[in-house]
Amino acid sequence: MNHRRLGATTIAALAGLLVLAAEPYARAGVPGTLTQQGLLLDSLGKAVTGQLTFVYSIYDAPTGGTALWTETQTLTLDAGYFSSQLGQVTAIPQSVFSGPTRYLGIKIGTDDEMSPRQTISSVPYAIVANDAVGDINPTSVRVAGSTVIDATGHWVGPTTGLAGTVGPTGSTGPIGPTGATGATGSSGAPGT
Repeated sequence: MNHRRLGATTIAALAGLLVLAAEPYARAGVPGTLTQQGLLLDSLGKAVTGQLTFVYSIYDAPTGGTALWTETQTLTLDAGYFSSQLGQVTAIPQSVFSGPTRYLGIKIGTDDEMSPRQTISSVPYAIVANDAVGDINPTSVRVAGSTVIDATGHWVGPTTGLAGTVGPTGSTGPIGPTGATGATGSSGAPGT
């Protein structure tokens, strides 16, 4: 075993992304990858060079747990420094970031996965994405898998429940003024 270690600059910007599915990226133009950068040193503190295989995994726990996503990349290190785009080889599904805190595991070459795993943190602007604030600009709205507002902005969802219940009858309003007398009608036929 080589006993490699990563320098302090390992995570550049792993974001708590809200949407990682390919379809929303195509529509919104949001990249579906996360940047991972670092400095790889050997057990003597010397920079590692050459080409190495990196296996990245995102887990649901800091130790043990389940790997929710895994990707393998071959990187060429420059004086120990490397940079990779997670999700470039294997797309990161939206479901990966739909739960609580996630953890990044990194395995390099034939070594065991490094320990401890790194906590994946949000980038500053992604923190407010936990709740929609201000104007939103969707092309449509889906709830529980069904479209309720179409791409033209029209409600196409179920109409039941949209109108409230009928309220009680209000009080009778005031009596209005007497109207003008109408024209006199024609005389009827004489009686017997």
